[in-house]
Amino acid sequence: MNTLITKIFWRRTYLFIEYESDDEVQLSLVRQVGKKKKEVFQSHLLETKAIGERKYRAKINIAIAEGRELLKPGKWMVVLDGDVSKIPKISDDILLTIEDYSRVFRYSQNANAYVVTFHITETEPIMLSLYANYMITNNHPEKNTLSDAWHRPQKKLRFLAILFGKKILNLYYQICTRVTLKRGKRILFMSQNMDHIRDNMEAIDIRLKERKLDSNYKITYDFVNIFDGKKRLWYWPKILFRIARSDYIFVDDYVPVFSFLKLNKKTVVTQLWHAGFGFKLVGYGRFGINGSPHPYESCHRKYTYGVIGNDFLKEIYSEVWGIEKESILATGMPRLDHFLDEDHIKSVKAEFYQKYPQLQGRKIITFAPTYRGNNQAEAYYDYGKIDFDALYQFCKKNNYAVAFGKHHFILQDIPIKEEYHDLIYDMSSYKLNDLFYVTDILITDYSSSFYDFLLLKRPVLFYVFDKNLYSATRGVHRPIDSVAPGKVCMTFQELMDSLEKEDYGQKEKANFLTDKCVSNQKMASDQVIDFVLLGKKN
Repeated sequence: MNTLITKIFWRRTYLFIEYESDDEVQLSLVRQVGKKKKEVFQSHLLETKAIGERKYRAKINIAIAEGRELLKPGKWMVVLDGDVSKIPKISDDILLTIEDYSRVFRYSQNANAYVVTFHITETEPIMLSLYANYMITNNHPEKNTLSDAWHRPQKKLRFLAILFGKKILNLYYQICTRVTLKRGKRILFMSQNMDHIRDNMEAIDIRLKERKLDSNYKITYDFVNIFDGKKRLWYWPKILFRIARSDYIFVDDYVPVFSFLKLNKKTVVTQLWHAGFGFKLVGYGRFGINGSPHPYESCHRKYTYGVIGNDFLKEIYSEVWGIEKESILATGMPRLDHFLDEDHIKSVKAEFYQKYPQLQGRKIITFAPTYRGNNQAEAYYDYGKIDFDALYQFCKKNNYAVAFGKHHFILQDIPIKEEYHDLIYDMSSYKLNDLFYVTDILITDYSSSFYDFLLLKRPVLFYVFDKNLYSATRGVHRPIDSVAPGKVCMTFQELMDSLEKEDYGQKEKANFLTDKCVSNQKMASDQVIDFVLLGKKN
């Protein structure tokens, strides 16, 4: 059975779904009720008619879907003939415009609304679903951040626990700020999603000590991955006290504790975002879609400053963090201060080949994709999309080796056969930027890793087997085809053909893909230190 949904559109309260099919099948909406029972709406609800050869149009009036009632709230899966195992395919046009089909039906003088939104699964088989929900106006959203949970009886206790838990933590923080004096000499480097200092924070920490400024400032470190499932009741009073007494706080990535804290106005929070530029949407770039930040309570809103790679990226990161451009410091990435230093490169390469002497004289491909999934807990990569057999034969034939890196969110092992270990390596524990010095070709996808690699003026290939799905679900800042400074491959065979033919599709890169480290008269870490800590507003 081959059925493809090609078009979705509304006319008042009528929803139309057009599709092509080799068989006379009918679209159905299936709603899960309980764990086993399913409520099925078949052809009498999605009235279907032929509109051409192999072409059909189904419709439903959501205002009278069940007698004189609206379609019941909940998730409704679009399937064939009422069978959840029969899932129609979805055209690329719909994948790329899925957010355009949602509808808000307001009533009661705009005090209430019935909302229909469309979603697609991020994993195969790809399924189209629509969510129906009732909404109520909240005139003070900044005071009632979990009001949606309150209207779901089964979540009231959890709502109260979270609400009062946050209030208690905030109260404790406010007390701590009053019993600690701020003298402008305390620095805190912290993260809530990694257990060690790295990247831009590490670069600034090192530079502070090189300049002997650690004798002027009391530096504290707090690195914990709160998403690893471990319970740490002791952690919250400790970190809140450290935040309360700190004058300057440097963070990298999202820090949930700031989402509900009412920070002291004297506290300066600087976001040292690790990514120079990546395609995937983050922060407020995802507002309104899966993983959307809250409009009022998000740690991004609490930043005093944010550090980025160049002036051209200000508009992008202003959108990401939801802050004004004037608060964004285009210093360049501090972690790239020594990236192009010849002595540093020679030292790293010598250390690498001492560890891997068997790779001396071989060309090296680094394969470094980002994760899939909404968050750290769900992070994964589909290694089934990689033909390791073909990759190994290519390496054997062309004097190559492949070094695999992976995003630190991904916990799954890279499935490399033991007999391939002489040419294909799991180097995910190796520092990626150090690995770049011995890399001849980088293969990545939506990761920001290519931003650094471009400084070495070597080719990049983009393997995006899920390009349309990823763009529709996760979202991208810029279309990868128009911005990527290398060939974009959607199939592994296309990727292998590009390697065999040495067809890398190199083209002139956009201005925002070059870090300021190539033109800086002064290191980025020094500029951040001078501006944020020493008050040199230059």
